[in-house]
Amino acid sequence: MEKTERFSLPFRLKLSLVISSVCAVALAAAIVSFYSMEVFRFNNESYRRLEATHALLMEKIVTALATDPATVSQALITLQTDDTVVAAAVFTPEKRLLARYIKSGSNEFIPLPQRIRLSFSTDHVVIFDPLRGRDGRVLGSFYLKADVSKLASERFGDLIRGMVIIFLASCLLAMVVGHALQRSLTGPLSELAGAARRIAEEKDYRVRVKERGRDEIGTLTRSFNLMVQ
Repeated sequence: MEKTERFSLPFRLKLSLVISSVCAVALAAAIVSFYSMEVFRFNNESYRRLEATHALLMEKIVTALATDPATVSQALITLQTDDTVVAAAVFTPEKRLLARYIKSGSNEFIPLPQRIRLSFSTDHVVIFDPLRGRDGRVLGSFYLKADVSKLASERFGDLIRGMVIIFLASCLLAMVVGHALQRSLTGPLSELAGAARRIAEEKDYRVRVKERGRDEIGTLTRSFNLMVQ
């Protein structure tokens, strides 16, 4: 029973693919690292932006809780001027909802107080903080959520498109350069393969291969010429 020959790529094409693949993997790793750093930087900037609003509100809410808890909701109304804040709430020490704010048109809900103080994603930032009076007594807890999806879209939209274009252009350049470089390696090997085929088929031992350089391929060429003398 005859064995069917498996499809095999030419050596020069394999070498070009190896060079292109190595370049693509290295570039992809660099792009992922850069994108991760940008996400980390964006989260920090979003937190600092929200922290200013958070600190100002905390002071107003603590004052209201110490004097008249019924006025806490008035402090939350000021959040209407901040487009990024979509929800906020104040809880009593017994985790009972005292006041809340939900941005008009949003489908937000107010979760119960959690121990996790800070939560990040590329879409939102959530802060849970205890409310303490000047004497250190716990007056309740404060919940604040900001939607940063629009800011993230503006920040990362052009960035991702640019990285994709750079990646594709770099892969194309790597393929072109790899194809040019592989000629210096596969050229002598192709001549050796052609000479060996001619000897096997035509029994012509006068075939010689031109020697190039003193590297491993040059040594292989000289050895081949000596064998067919």
